[in-house]
Amino acid sequence: MATLIYSQYTDNTQTALQAYFGVATDPDHFPQDPATFPNQCVIASDDPRYIAYYNSMPGWLTSNWVTPGT
Repeated sequence: MATLIYSQYTDNTQTALQAYFGVATDPDHFPQDPATFPNQCVIASDDPRYIAYYNSMPGWLTSNWVTPGT
């Protein structure tokens, strides 16, 4: 079963991610101010957009992130 993650799309086309905020503990409530961080989303750890974003980051940065697919 995939984990839900708070994240942010690069824009409103929702094709790519630009931020990882952490595990979504309440998918109906975003932890960041939407005026400061527009295009927030809750995305599954097995979503190809999350996997691509995760794989584009260095290992030292993703060491405490949700591993794709888990």
